[in-house]
Amino acid sequence: LSLSRLCHAICHHHRMVTLNTRLAISYIAHSAQSTADIVVTSTDVAIARRSRAMSESTALVGQGDQVDELRGIKLVGDVSGRIAIIMDDSIDEVDSLIRIADVLHIRGASRIYAVATHGIFVGRAVEQIQESVIDEVVVTNTVPQEDFTKECSKIKTIDISPLLSEAVRRIHNGESMSYLFRNISLCD
Repeated sequence: LSLSRLCHAICHHHRMVTLNTRLAISYIAHSAQSTADIVVTSTDVAIARRSRAMSESTALVGQGDQVDELRGIKLVGDVSGRIAIIMDDSIDEVDSLIRIADVLHIRGASRIYAVATHGIFVGRAVEQIQESVIDEVVVTNTVPQEDFTKECSKIKTIDISPLLSEAVRRIHNGESMSYLFRNISLCD
């Protein structure tokens, strides 16, 4: 198993989103009195369902047929006075992300974070994030982030190299990979 295939397998594993939620909530918890102050939002029902294990509440964001008058976005769930975390697998173009953040802001979210495994940021994405109501965008370093973080103070990176090196060690020694997804924390 090559390192690139290992990285791909780990980072695209459905549990990576759950791990990202756990890491994000650990990272963001310094702004919250408790996890009750945090609401995880997602356009993906599966992400929202898995995220519920890490946060006491979730809000679904719909587009298309489920639109209302608020920027073409329908928000199902209460975000007023809470820290909203927008979860996704990757962030490339940010138009819909920013529209969702605007709705969360209008609906009273106290702080807004966007969290994704992969920060790809194409076109004017970095500039748009800097100008948006989003407080922070938290991504892992599966894609180099140095240039993006220099251009935008709102982009923060979580280093997952310890996770990848532990995965390599576990595979080499024939140990369980599921342990990683149950027991890793931001401090690891």
